[in-house]
Formats: sequence, structure tokens, C-alpha cells
Amino acid sequence: MPPSRRKSVPPVPATPEPEPDLAAEYADPYEGMEFTSYDPTEQVQIPDGMPQGGPDDAEPQLQPFDERYRDDFEGLMFLGALSVSFSYVGHKFTMRTLTTLELLAVGRVIKHFEETIGANRAYATAMVALSLQKVDGKELPIPYAEGEDPYEWAEQRFQYVAARWYPMIIDELYTKYNLLEARVREVLEEMAKKV
Repeated sequence: MPPSRRKSVPPVPATPEPEPDLAAEYADPYEGMEFTSYDPTEQVQIPDGMPQGGPDDAEPQLQPFDERYRDDFEGLMFLGALSVSFSYVGHKFTMRTLTTLELLAVGRVIKHFEETIGANRAYATAMVALSLQKVDGKELPIPYAEGEDPYEWAEQRFQYVAARWYPMIIDELYTKYNLLEARVREVLEEMAKKV
């Protein structure tokens, strides 16, 4: 067919891009989370002396400016002590912020995974295992006997969560822990303005 007689094909209309969901983009990340303070002096001690857990029933509302924060020297124990309860896929979870010693225990627990492809997965799992206090009202198992390694309690909790829970659950709980830490930073920044 000569070039002048070719039939032209009409252009295909472009599919419009979906408009972004602004409500989801600006949704409150803390929605459905109930923050409460906890008293680190009331922690349960496991056999090797490492702190674990907190009080059974925390105060129903966050009270970030509790006078204990301002007590000389001992007030530092309460700065950053915060817990959160939330529901996810039909289960209720309670997590709390970790102490420095517990964060160091995370490092010990994941040292076998350093420089492997599983390093990030191990870190998220350890953070969840050590910060998680209750699932559906029941505490996670803790060691019943003292071992030679002072971090054995952390290793056992890590192994319990790693062996029984799937990555998508751990990922969601790790996200909630990060929101908990973000909330602590917000509270501390607000307190710094008022001092």
C-alpha cells in the first residue's frame, strides 16, 4: 500500500494517574495506640538480676509531667519510661521502652547475625522480643533458672519470638516500637521546653 493511503491508528488515551489518598498520607500514626507511663522501679527481676516486665496494670492515661521526673537523681529513671497497648489482627499487645542494659542485650543477641543478610531481621526481632511485655494479657516466657551467660534471658526471649512468629507480625510490632520511641522523644522535647 502506498504511504499516502495507510490508515492511521488513533492514539490510545493515557490512563489518568490515581489521585493520592491525602487522608491516608496524613493519618495519625498513633491512632489506636494507648500510651501509658510505667514505673521502672517496680520491674520484676528474673534470676540473673536483669530487669524485665513492668506493673500489671499501668495508669490509664499518659502523664508525661509526673513529678517523679523532676526528683533529684532518681528522676532520670522515669525519663523515657513509656509503654503502649494496641490491638492488631485480633490480638492485644503491650510493649515498653527498653533500658540501656536491654539495648545492649539486643547487641549481644544479634552478634551471630552481623554482616549477614539477616542482620536487619535479627535486630527487629530482638527489639520486639525484648520490648514486648504481654500478648493477650499473658507475659512472654522468661528463663526460670540462672545461666552462666548474663544475657541468656535475652537470647531465650529472642529465640522464642524468632522460632514462633512470622516476619509480617514482627515487622508490625517493630513499627509500633518505633512509634513508641518517637512518642518518648516528643514528650521529652515538650518537657525540655517547660523546664
